[in-house]
Amino acid sequence: MLAGQAIQFDGAGNKATQQSARGVPQGWSLDTLDESKKVINANILDLLAAILKDYPDLYCECHGSTDADPTKQPDAGLAAYFKLDKTKAIQDELARNRALACKEGLVARGVPEPQLVITWKGCGGASKVSFTPLVPISRLHLAYISPASPCISHASPLYLAGQLHAARAACCAQDGARQDALTLPP
Repeated sequence: MLAGQAIQFDGAGNKATQQSARGVPQGWSLDTLDESKKVINANILDLLAAILKDYPDLYCECHGSTDADPTKQPDAGLAAYFKLDKTKAIQDELARNRALACKEGLVARGVPEPQLVITWKGCGGASKVSFTPLVPISRLHLAYISPASPCISHASPLYLAGQLHAARAACCAQDGARQDALTLPP
């Protein structure tokens, strides 16, 4: 149903975005400067919210990513806004804010907040927020032998999204992505 559809944002580095009434935060607003994109965004979130409300045992990962080149100089407007001087750190914040905007949009449509997980990765190859269904499969959690080698222990849910995403649901550390604080039901 959602295949091929994507939430669309205004380019955060574009002058029109930065000079809009919202300024830099317009770059992660679901209410884009383009009226047709606003309608598309609303339709996607309405459809996804309806699915999640119909299936309360289904969780959803909202993963934000950006396509910026981490070796390039950061955009001056974004650097000033975030008070950061590295492209990767700025893009992480942008990806996080976009994923969070989608989560907030779903919560505003009646999806319980604990049903949603946000992850993000700036400079992740594509500028988008993707939605991945997550199904609880057991009550397990990750314990760490060392920061680089997780092992499975007991007591918090792992999820299945086509395949097991245990490391991603726990910390996203393997691929450099980040995740917000996660509170999952028992």
